[in-house]
Amino acid sequence: MTIPVWKSGTEEAFWRTVERCLVEFFGFGESAATRRVADFRVALDHAKLSQPQIVYHDEPINLASDLAGKSVSLDAVSAETYRKILQEVG
Repeated sequence: MTIPVWKSGTEEAFWRTVERCLVEFFGFGESAATRRVADFRVALDHAKLSQPQIVYHDEPINLASDLAGKSVSLDAVSAETYRKILQEVG
C-alpha cells in the first residue's frame, strides 16, 4: 500500500485538507473542524516563529491528528480516503 502525500499547493488548500481530515478521520463536525483550524492559525500567527512556513512541511493528516489529540493509522481504506481528500482539495 502506498501512502498518499501532500503535494505543494496553496496555503488555503492545506488548511482545507486539515479540516477535511478532522471531519473524516476524527469525527469532528464541519463547523468544529473549521473553528479548530482557525484557532490554531491564530495561535500560529501569534507565536511569531522565525519560520512559520515550517508547518506546511508536514502532512495535513498529521497536523489534523495533533489538533484532534489522537493518532491515526492509515490502512488501505483510510489511505484511499486521504488520497481522495488530497485530490478534491488540492
